[in-house]
Amino acid sequence: MKYKIVQLLCFFIIVLVILPANAEATVDYQDEDTKAYQNVYNLVLDEKWSSAIKGLEKFIQTYPKSNLVDDARFWRCYSREKKGDDIEQVFECYQKFIKKHRSSKWTDDAKTNMIRLAHKLAKMGKPEYEKIVNTMKKNEDEEISLAALYALQNIGDEKALQVTLNLYDKTDSENVRSKIIYVIGSSESPEATKKLIEIAKTDPSNRIKKKAVHALAGKKEKEAVNALKDIVRSKIDDDIRKSALYAMGGVDNEDLIPFLKDIAITEKSKSLAKAATYSLGGMKSKAATEAIREVLKSAVLSDVRKAALYAIGGRHDTESLAILKDFALNSDDPGLAKAAVYSIAGIKSPETAAILKQIIFSDRDTKIREAALYSIGDASTEDAREILLKVVLDGKNEKMAKTAVYSLVNVLKGKDTKILLDILEKTNFTDVKKAILYSIADMKTDLGLKLFENIIKTDKDADLRRIAVHSLGNMESDGAVDLLVYVVKNDDNVRVRKSAVMMLGQIGTPKAQQALVEILEK
Repeated sequence: MKYKIVQLLCFFIIVLVILPANAEATVDYQDEDTKAYQNVYNLVLDEKWSSAIKGLEKFIQTYPKSNLVDDARFWRCYSREKKGDDIEQVFECYQKFIKKHRSSKWTDDAKTNMIRLAHKLAKMGKPEYEKIVNTMKKNEDEEISLAALYALQNIGDEKALQVTLNLYDKTDSENVRSKIIYVIGSSESPEATKKLIEIAKTDPSNRIKKKAVHALAGKKEKEAVNALKDIVRSKIDDDIRKSALYAMGGVDNEDLIPFLKDIAITEKSKSLAKAATYSLGGMKSKAATEAIREVLKSAVLSDVRKAALYAIGGRHDTESLAILKDFALNSDDPGLAKAAVYSIAGIKSPETAAILKQIIFSDRDTKIREAALYSIGDASTEDAREILLKVVLDGKNEKMAKTAVYSLVNVLKGKDTKILLDILEKTNFTDVKKAILYSIADMKTDLGLKLFENIIKTDKDADLRRIAVHSLGNMESDGAVDLLVYVVKNDDNVRVRKSAVMMLGQIGTPKAQQALVEILEK
């Protein structure tokens, strides 16, 4: 306590001594930069251009954080112009100044000087500089238009809307048109909807068309829905048609269900057919569910049917379990079968575990059965543990057993982990042993030094011994240190011994440090 009080006293003394000095230094610095600037500025007033340029450059380097830096940069460009430097270089100097100091009081002067220099350069056969100035003016006009647009939005009356619609017709700026769509989209007026439809169909920019389509998703008028249908049926860019399909999903109008179903089943474009399917998936009605089932049965494209499977799984619809089970057990397409398995897992029902169990112990492709193993682990059904243990210990398929271990760890959630030790003693599969050791290491729990000792001293697989060594590194116990020292002294594999040394360093206890010292001394 006494030591802490002394520390605090020292801290307060330092604060009291240093802070005023720093404050004074700040004031001196401010006075210093103001004086330095005034001296250099006097050179500008005296029209000593070369000296002024050197002085201004030195000021900028010496006082980069001064609030007079923008003044210095402007007068440097001005002095270069007056000195007769290359006009293009002076133009570029002003251009960089404006880019760096948009809010400076000298920005307007710099723009005026740029316009004058651009005219000179145009007369010298370099019209591209006038184009730069015109672009700059156009950008300024856009900023003013946008400011007026947002002000009109706050007014919110019909007259303001009409002015906004007129602005869209007049402007060539894609940026301004983009902002106008946002304003129009927030209006409830039929005129606004009419304009959005026109924009979505006729604007020369695909980006603007897409924005208009998204805005139409918030409109419930029949005209808006029909316009989205027209866009989907049209031959314009597929990306815009896809946006229209997704927009329909946001409308939640049951009259759209037959249309979306037809697109999903008959459309030749995979991305469009999938978009129609996902839009159906976004609708909550029973009619939409039935439509998705029809897509699943009738769609020609495999990816579309897969999208339908995921859409069904996302609806948590128990009535769809039968059709999902049929796909998982009988589909000739492994991708569709796996998608069906994952969709089954997403439906909470007493039937879910029974169906997944049937898939696991079926004669289906290993990847499909592995998907069922992961799914039953995620679903955490009551009999998931028993099913997974049976797969691990039946000794028939090493790949399935390994997958079952990882799924079992997910089910156990850190509880009853002695089950993993029991598996480790009973299994003959090396990959299963590795999976268990990795899982134990991830849990960071002390599951028994004897088990690791048995692997380290008796197992012939060097990779397995190295995994056991890494697991010991997470235990931070004296018993772990003894085993690691044993490995360093006795293991016949250099990589395993190296890993043991690294784990001693990771444990870092006094005993581990002493062990490292002794290793070095020998």
